[in-house]
Amino acid sequence: MRKANKNEVPNGSSVEVEDVKYQYAEVWPVCIAIVIVFTSKKVQKYFVKKYVDAKVDLSEAIQEFIEALRDLKSNNAEKIT
Repeated sequence: MRKANKNEVPNGSSVEVEDVKYQYAEVWPVCIAIVIVFTSKKVQKYFVKKYVDAKVDLSEAIQEFIEALRDLKSNNAEKIT
């Protein structure tokens, strides 16, 4: 039976743990992704609110137009000469 190397995992596969740069290379993209997710959440909230406000304003303007048109029709004042 051979001796286990200090870089070997108990199941026998060899893992290099000496070079810390490789470990950081595996971890930093996860940190960046987390930051992107949380910052984009604020940006998305802002643009969704802006979009919803514009839609509400548009629907209110359409409703006002419909009500004004009903008033004009009831007064027989559709055509302006």
